Amino acid sequence: CFYSFREEASEKDTQVYWKTDNNTVYQVDGSKSFNFDRVFHSNETTKNVYEEIAVPIIDSAIQGYNGTIFAYGQTASGKTYTMMGSQEYLGVIPRAIHDIFQKIKKVNNLATFLVHAENRHYGITKMNQRSSRSHTIFRMILESREKGEPSSCEGSVKVSHLVSIEEP
Repeated sequence: CFYSFREEASEKDTQVYWKTDNNTVYQVDGSKSFNFDRVFHSNETTKNVYEEIAVPIIDSAIQGYNGTIFAYGQTASGKTYTMMGSQEYLGVIPRAIHDIFQKIKKVNNLATFLVHAENRHYGITKMNQRSSRSHTIFRMILESREKGEPSSCEGSVKVSHLVSIEEP
């Protein structure tokens, strides 16, 4: 579980209500605190988030296990940017697609893969056409079978679902 958090105020007049310490997010008045497995700070990159959170899930999907990468948070907290990225900086979903095909190439001599992908984006608002009050679901289905004799029925078919979801 991770929480993306911007600790610094952008203007001098802005009051900061929340701070972080290691993997804890707390109100500065001490009234509330929340502990997480991992807190990513504003100075960390999408690449950091991807490598620590998504890569193990993608590796498991290649091995036949289902996986979900879920981004949830407040409007304008960076969910869409983290998941989709920009033309200059790839987000989690484009990185995952690239890495899945690279990993398939590496094991191509051991297994045959069939990949299905779908991307759904729902809803926009006047405030923000890319993310606010909308969600994106990217789903990739990986089917793999060990290579063997063409007429052989030996070996199992593995089917895994990798789902990336961005919710408001």
